[in-house]
Amino acid sequence: MDLAVSPDGKALASGSEGGSVRLWDLQSGTNYPALRGHEGNVNSVAFSPDSNLLASGSSDGKIILWNARTGKPERTLLPGAGRVQSVAFSPDNTDLASALFDEQIIIWNVNTGSRKHTLSVPGSQLCAISYSPDGRILAAATMNHTIILWDIQAMIQKNVLTGRSQWVRSLAFSPDGKNLAFGFADNSITLWDMDTGKEKHVLPTNNGVTSLAFSPNGQILVSGANENTVIIWNPHTGEQLKSFLNGGEYSLIHAVRFSPDGRILAVASSETISLWGIQNPLQQYIIR
Repeated sequence: MDLAVSPDGKALASGSEGGSVRLWDLQSGTNYPALRGHEGNVNSVAFSPDSNLLASGSSDGKIILWNARTGKPERTLLPGAGRVQSVAFSPDNTDLASALFDEQIIIWNVNTGSRKHTLSVPGSQLCAISYSPDGRILAAATMNHTIILWDIQAMIQKNVLTGRSQWVRSLAFSPDGKNLAFGFADNSITLWDMDTGKEKHVLPTNNGVTSLAFSPNGQILVSGANENTVIIWNPHTGEQLKSFLNGGEYSLIHAVRFSPDGRILAVASSETISLWGIQNPLQQYIIR
């Protein structure tokens, strides 16, 4: 399962193991009819920067571009190389990057649906991808303990960040692009300084990290983990500010996402999708 919040703050999208995509009104929690077109688990969903398109990537090997306003499919992209693990729009709204589990990243022209570039990652099964806020860097998390950075303008590999003893399950850029957070299955988060190219903080957790999200102002980093644990961090100091359970103790957190104004945190677990008010005290509203 995955979550995405539209940049205009109006909609929340989720991908499910049953192959459907769901849309909610973020303010009221009202859900719309399911979007159906996939024949396998929907592993990733992402809104375009203008909020007009929603991309979904699935284990069936397809990427569907939906009209986010009407819920109608506009285009189906066929990478042809195994299941799609992650999708991400470029910040300028021209490209869509898709990470395939089988060692490839394909970059598509959003307007035409044509392939622009293919990046090969030999020996590295891919888990997640993310563009830097300025669109110049594409980061990819792999199962062989590394994070690979590409210079998208030159289409060359820029750096390989060596991880720890376990695979990298999630990553997120800070809004200013100065930090990259990546979470490991070995119960830790690394904060990487993009300017110096050095490790800034290592944040220990009690469970394998499954999802990461920075608040829009960059003052908070949220991590989701196994056993339904959500942790709120100060990314500047590495201090743990708060932690809470999103329902049942043994459920898995699949995704954490902020609303554009930073007031709502959406959390998807194996059991529920919850909207949390990030204030004191925390307030939870369950929409599924």
